[in-house]
Amino acid sequence: MCQWNVSATRYNLFMLLFPPEISDLIVYQTSGPISQSEGSNVTVECVFEMPSTHLAAHVEWYKQNELVAEGQNNCQTLSPGKNSANLTLTNVRVADTGTYVCMVLIAGRNLTGRGNGTQVTVFKFPFSELLGVFLLLLSATFSFYLLLVTNGGLSKGGGQPPNLYLPPRYGERFSPLHELEGFLPPCERCSLRGGGS
Repeated sequence: MCQWNVSATRYNLFMLLFPPEISDLIVYQTSGPISQSEGSNVTVECVFEMPSTHLAAHVEWYKQNELVAEGQNNCQTLSPGKNSANLTLTNVRVADTGTYVCMVLIAGRNLTGRGNGTQVTVFKFPFSELLGVFLLLLSATFSFYLLLVTNGGLSKGGGQPPNLYLPPRYGERFSPLHELEGFLPPCERCSLRGGGS
């Protein structure tokens, strides 16, 4: 994420020296609460309406009253013709969780506007969900393999079936499945199309 070690005191000083006028500068943030997992990219949107006589707007982004981005940089995209600014947070971490506020400043007319804030929540991908996905894939792969073996899919074309073993009974040796008579049907009787004889 992009971040600078700049405090919000500069904005407070600006407000003290140039108090805002009652104006028609309106700032609102269009994106609602955002929840993303770690490593994702997050874009927070800000749109502002102002009189057409205002030529240049300066946009700053704050998280918990701390300046995180300003002006045109690699974190923020400012579209003057559209009166909008987007803050893009890349490869987010849990520490990036917070409320991001868009502040628009027009120094020539001493106008300021503040968005209502966008709550960004970053969560870790739970290990249990990751483990569940892994086990599901493993189970599907093993089931497909067994389906091929029991239907003769791996022994067609003159090849030998794989050496699968049954656990021995007490006192017996491990036996490959293809050596056990009657355990697997002969491949001539197996058919994936159904209706085999």
